[in-house]
Amino acid sequence: MSDPWNWELSDIQNLIGQAESFSLEFKSSGLFNNAREKIRDELTREISAFANSDGGIIVIGIREKKIGKSRIADSIDPGINIEEWFPEQVQQIIETNIHPNLFGIRLKPIFVDNTRNRYALIIYVPKGNSAHQASDFKYYGRSEYESKPLFDHDIRLRMNRGKFPTAKIKICGYEQKINEANKREDPREHSSKRLLNEISGLDIGQKYLFKRLKFSVCLENIGEINITEYK
Repeated sequence: MSDPWNWELSDIQNLIGQAESFSLEFKSSGLFNNAREKIRDELTREISAFANSDGGIIVIGIREKKIGKSRIADSIDPGINIEEWFPEQVQQIIETNIHPNLFGIRLKPIFVDNTRNRYALIIYVPKGNSAHQASDFKYYGRSEYESKPLFDHDIRLRMNRGKFPTAKIKICGYEQKINEANKREDPREHSSKRLLNEISGLDIGQKYLFKRLKFSVCLENIGEINITEYK
């Protein structure tokens, strides 16, 4: 899929049959039939949870069904009435009730009818650089199936996110030397083949043996504070 702020109706349709996860939450557009305070509290709780975890996507306009502990996207519902709720109103509720401010939230309305009166709403929530509080003055985190309040030590850890450099390691280049062979594979050569498949996404046939594999490891800065020392 493309970035969620570029999604179209077909991208939402592709979600049908998928389960909610650590980074994906489904909600019915019936949420907007409630009082403004309930809408505010539910939205900011989910946004706080994603921001305090690794970020995620909230899709409003999906009916769910429960299978075991999992909630599965069942179908697209009629959508939010644009005459009652503009996307800008939803954005204002979020921005004024998440503390401290969470930069990088993006909303994308997607019309689900030909009259363009009703829409599903995609809310992209980035990973926060601090601990972010919902409208009920609580801090939430995300688990596999739900959002739940954080303990004090979890909140303190997240508040330190923006104080230190953060980075991720990735494979950024590799070289391979491939020899064809008809003999039985050596287990060590099979391990090399599996590693190359994982880092390159290539589907290497079973007839190949890898005699040499060289790869580069890169460190990418992903936080707001630049890394000045590499160890």
